[in-house]
Amino acid sequence: MLYFDKDRRLLYINHSANQGVFEDLADAVAGPGAKRFTGSTVYRVMADIDRLVPTTVGVVDARSQFRRFSMHVGSDVSASFTEAEAGTKSQTNISGGGFRKGEYVNISASLKGRVWSHNTANSLKEWCDWCDAVGTMLLDDTISIEQVIGQFILPEPLTERPEGVLLAAEWPWFVHTLRDERLKLALDDKRYDLVDVDIVPNTDETTGPLRFAFVTDGWTASYQADVVDEKLVYSCLDAVELQVQTARTNSPLSRWLEDVGLTFILDGDRLIESNLLFAVKADKDPFPRDRIMIQDWSNTTLTVESQTAEHLADSVQFKAIELLRAEGNWDIILDDDGTGEIADVVAMRLRDNVLTVRLVHCKFSHADKPGARLADLYEVCGQAQKSVIWRRQDMTPFFRTLANRAKKKQDRTGISPFEVGDPRALFRMRDRAQIAARKMEFVIVQPGLSAAAASTQQLELLASTELYLRTTVNGSLDVWGSQ
Repeated sequence: MLYFDKDRRLLYINHSANQGVFEDLADAVAGPGAKRFTGSTVYRVMADIDRLVPTTVGVVDARSQFRRFSMHVGSDVSASFTEAEAGTKSQTNISGGGFRKGEYVNISASLKGRVWSHNTANSLKEWCDWCDAVGTMLLDDTISIEQVIGQFILPEPLTERPEGVLLAAEWPWFVHTLRDERLKLALDDKRYDLVDVDIVPNTDETTGPLRFAFVTDGWTASYQADVVDEKLVYSCLDAVELQVQTARTNSPLSRWLEDVGLTFILDGDRLIESNLLFAVKADKDPFPRDRIMIQDWSNTTLTVESQTAEHLADSVQFKAIELLRAEGNWDIILDDDGTGEIADVVAMRLRDNVLTVRLVHCKFSHADKPGARLADLYEVCGQAQKSVIWRRQDMTPFFRTLANRAKKKQDRTGISPFEVGDPRALFRMRDRAQIAARKMEFVIVQPGLSAAAASTQQLELLASTELYLRTTVNGSLDVWGSQ
């Protein structure tokens, strides 16, 4: 396929072959004088991608007379950038993945002038739009190649547990997409769907093994992950280990985790995945103190989080729902509080073909008075960051999970979890959401956070959380606290 942008005099050639630059074809179509983009200029196409992680880098020896070529993947990509900075090698092509306007994308570019992506264009119009975006960046002389290369998040091998607080741990995404064969976690005679099991981090320790617990209404099981030979090794801290069960298999959870792994979110905008550490090296200002939205908690017991089936009027969650109701513009407000929750409260509306999803994360205060306690924020910030997994191009798992959890909750308690709307409204929104634009909003509700007394560490933690939400799913963050 060929596409010619007559206004900017740019010719794009799409071909399934992985080799060749088709200069003869370009000359035949555009006439003599057509000039191919080459050199590091092609890396400009990566300038608008946030949290870009290079997955494959080809380098060529800049000194050897034989110009030896090598390919770097995984943690080895960091070495290719170090060698390039030292002047001993130069990168010939870079492939990576990151986020553009809330959607995950991948992009590749080579010095020969080839630019490609493994994302699928569903129409010629979509492909032409992609070409126009690529051409805009290729022509933008204000884009610094050094800045583009400098923004990469380079994976680092795990040599030891990174010092800092474990904010959250999450299941691999595939467990949320299973339909026919549900994974179960069992202890003695009590079995739960894997997706309904909470992973609660231990936020008290900043060194040593990563410790966390798997929590349900029926049991709590403590585990840890140690770094051994640059990989995480999982072990149970209790006398009896959880079992992962399917219709045909039964295996210890620790062994299963070593095969599939968990994703760990740490403070300082760091993440451990696939036995690699990803750390964002970005300067950020503390979260503005005046953006902490002061609410009236006079009728709320700050140390009571969940409204439970009794709809406790003095709970933090009850007050959050009351504030959402007062806004008066939500089609659905759903109490999703419980193990394996998407959020404590999920609110949605559909206006002008834009689906707005607000995920509200509540946390009780560790004291009965507002203050500047970091412990008040650790877990709730982790929950907010963890919930970005639900912003996918295909939101079918999100709606299916929400509907299943609502049904289970009503069957268990006899009370509808819908504060506004009902299951029919949820299914109608699911059908219409397939063609709607999406907007994500996140709210951290912590009445124990004092806007006046908030510490620098608290404001920096909120700033890191906001940056993570914005650069991954283009989401906004509000914080509801106290005076």
